[in-house]
Amino acid sequence: DLSRGGVSDRQQGAILTFITYIGCGVSAVFLSGTLLTYLCFQKLLRDIPSKILVQLCLSLLLLNLLFLLDGWLALYPAPGLCVSTAFFLHYFLLTSFTWAGLEALHMYLSIVRVFTPYLSRYMLRFSLLGW
Repeated sequence: DLSRGGVSDRQQGAILTFITYIGCGVSAVFLSGTLLTYLCFQKLLRDIPSKILVQLCLSLLLLNLLFLLDGWLALYPAPGLCVSTAFFLHYFLLTSFTWAGLEALHMYLSIVRVFTPYLSRYMLRFSLLGW
């Protein structure tokens, strides 16, 4: 809504909420499927791009699950619960952006700078930066 006035019709608000929950739920199911596939088949986790992808999927899954729980957690009047939920929503959103950026950086280093020197503890550095 560009007017920043919010949704005035209750039915329209309920429909938009329902669509949002369905979309986040479907996304969480397929992110879980992706994680389970990579964790069940350890051969897939040998190279660095797949490890980065697993971290990105985990971050997005935790963001979606917390967003789905947010509507239920809002029913409790505890202000600390609201602050901690907002903190973790922002944290997982930032980690998702960071992992996507790290994936792009890795792709740049592998394609454009083919003859780069070996970086020691490459995935450890990426994990510290990503989380």
